[in-house]
Amino acid sequence: MAGKSVRYYCLVICLLLINVSLCNAYMVYLKNGKFFDAIEHRVVDDIFIIKLRNGNEVGFPVDDIDMSKTDPSIKAYYEQKKREEEALKRRKEFEEKEKDKPKEFIEFFTYEKRGMQLNFNEEEITKLIEFGERNYTYQKEFLKAYSFYEDYMPSVIYTKRLRLILYGVEKAKTKKPINNNEIRGIIEDPTLLLLLVVTADSPDFLSGAYVYLKQDSSEIKPFHLKVPDIGERTIYWPESPAYYWKILVQFKYDDIDLKKEAVLVLKKGVFQRTYKIDFNHFR
Repeated sequence: MAGKSVRYYCLVICLLLINVSLCNAYMVYLKNGKFFDAIEHRVVDDIFIIKLRNGNEVGFPVDDIDMSKTDPSIKAYYEQKKREEEALKRRKEFEEKEKDKPKEFIEFFTYEKRGMQLNFNEEEITKLIEFGERNYTYQKEFLKAYSFYEDYMPSVIYTKRLRLILYGVEKAKTKKPINNNEIRGIIEDPTLLLLLVVTADSPDFLSGAYVYLKQDSSEIKPFHLKVPDIGERTIYWPESPAYYWKILVQFKYDDIDLKKEAVLVLKKGVFQRTYKIDFNHFR
């Protein structure tokens, strides 16, 4: 079971990668080993001027810049920026065509989203994947519909239903054929994945943190937990909130009563934060 669960976990991580991650900075490296996040730069009188995320500017002599490292970072940034601009253009064109979205889209997330579904027949699987393909530009809306908290980014419950829809989104974006083993991995996965996004101002604030689920009088331990030691910088860095963590936690379905509310607990030393989740609300 452990080996199979690892495969399922890896598959879910792949699906998580289709979360939109805007490119908003590149790295400028100095020859002395220091580096900076830049959103713009220019050269004036042999001074390499960098504009930081917070809007401040700092300058260095051009000879102090390690261009062997900086140039590839700048190139990758502009290539990614171009791809995102093209994707945004396509999305606007798509949204213009579909201003009057069929009623199916609203019903799918409003009227049917009650009671978590764990078993699916072939027709239901096909329907969900095709739905994701047809509506791949609504990825953010899908994630928001399955979110239980939002702090910088939405914290999401990746139910099997949502994962099948996101599989269709990925298929539409990558044009890859359906892989039956991957579909089976989603359907047979014995665990529910939660992505918890938390912010703080110190890069190691949540290093060593623990997450568990409290339901009635039971304390449910995670089947798998991944808390990054170091948080990633937010677009507000160095202002607050400066860092964010994507915490991945899995619980066995057999350990949870999906018809009841529960509390997700994040704990490190005396620090504790709780998040109420009504599992019955998520399909």
